[in-house]
Amino acid sequence: MNNLEIKGTVFWLIVSAVLVIATIELNNAFTVVSGVIVAALYSALAFACWRMKKWGFIGALALALFTIVASIAFAFIVLQAGAMVIALDANAFMIIPQLLIIFYSIQAYRSLYSKSSAIAG
Repeated sequence: MNNLEIKGTVFWLIVSAVLVIATIELNNAFTVVSGVIVAALYSALAFACWRMKKWGFIGALALALFTIVASIAFAFIVLQAGAMVIALDANAFMIIPQLLIIFYSIQAYRSLYSKSSAIAG
């Protein structure tokens, strides 16, 4: 695998899985179970991207967009305006890798799609 975009997508998916596991609150069973499920999803997508499956990059893009929207929606719905700025700042550690996943997965999908269309054409 020589493609930097594929490596970048896999790297940031693994980083996101580690961040999810690192932020689990162990005193709440729901957060433990949901955190493990989300981390497993990130890991499965990282494996699919490593195997250069096109659907893996689409899934990574969708999961990253969902994570960003959910983080911002949580800040808007649950918190007041003053605390929202602090929450978005605290969630930046999770939003920044998601933006990088979006960037790398789009580029990797484009590079794989152009290669397969060049071979087919």
